[in-house]
Amino acid sequence: MSEKGIDSMRSSSVSQPEFDFSAGATQAPIEESPTRDYRSSENSAQTSLLESPPNFTFSRGLVAQASRRAGRLNAASISGQEVENLLSERQLLLDKKFNGTMTQLESNRLDYVRWSLDRIEDAREGHSLDALEAWVSQYEQFRADLEVLQRDLLDAKGRRR
Repeated sequence: MSEKGIDSMRSSSVSQPEFDFSAGATQAPIEESPTRDYRSSENSAQTSLLESPPNFTFSRGLVAQASRRAGRLNAASISGQEVENLLSERQLLLDKKFNGTMTQLESNRLDYVRWSLDRIEDAREGHSLDALEAWVSQYEQFRADLEVLQRDLLDAKGRRR
């Protein structure tokens, strides 16, 4: 781009703070930016959303769901060979446990290997279990709604007599 094109872009764009890179200067100069009164009567219809502060809090459910997804993505990246290695290690540790020769360190390792295999299984099958859980929840809600309807019908029938 030509020098003339760059100069025209500089003069047409919004003024940006310029940094002083000389020794000792650590901050950009503070410039006054034009302000707009968002609470004026002419802007009242446009600013109704600005009258209450936005809510940036996260629900625990959202955080739990995001954590579950992140964990599943991580566990899903495990190769088949790594799974086979974990299964073999678990079998060796279980053999030691049933022989009565397992140390505390090996017992801890067995717990870790079992946990790792559970995470991998959840990553592979968890979405199906989540869908099943959602269906069960909907079915339970449907059942509760039917019980309320039945009770309302019996109450209406009793008042009619």
